[in-house]
Amino acid sequence: MNISRPFVARPVATTLLSCGLLLAGIITYFLLPVASLPEVDSPAIVVQAQLPGSSLPAVRIDLNPLTLFKHGIGLEDVRAAIAAANTNAPKGAIDGPRRRYQIYVNDTATTPEQYRSLIIACRNQAPVRLRDVAAVSDRRRTLHQRF
Repeated sequence: MNISRPFVARPVATTLLSCGLLLAGIITYFLLPVASLPEVDSPAIVVQAQLPGSSLPAVRIDLNPLTLFKHGIGLEDVRAAIAAANTNAPKGAIDGPRRRYQIYVNDTATTPEQYRSLIIACRNQAPVRLRDVAAVSDRRRTLHQRF
């Protein structure tokens, strides 16, 4: 016996049976004792884009010559303090029985906040920081700057 024969012979009865099953399924779905899912916050997505070929980051230091003169600090003193803060040299060594290891620490200043707190001189038993004699800002390198 072919199971599909009664459904092919009576298409109206087949349509009514299909509608009845669909209606019973919809009614049963709403009568099910299923609790709704809990509220879930959507995740925060942070996107960072780096454009190759764009201007390199740079920290700009605009010195105030009048304030430097007031503290008795020369441009060479400021240059030496900035250069000393950005040295990339070994800080020490560990001597073993067969080998000697040099200790490197990357203490170069990269942000304006690190440059602002840089001590460039001591006057009257008080440190003179770069923020006292200059405006330090975060900028992009332009084509006309030479490093």
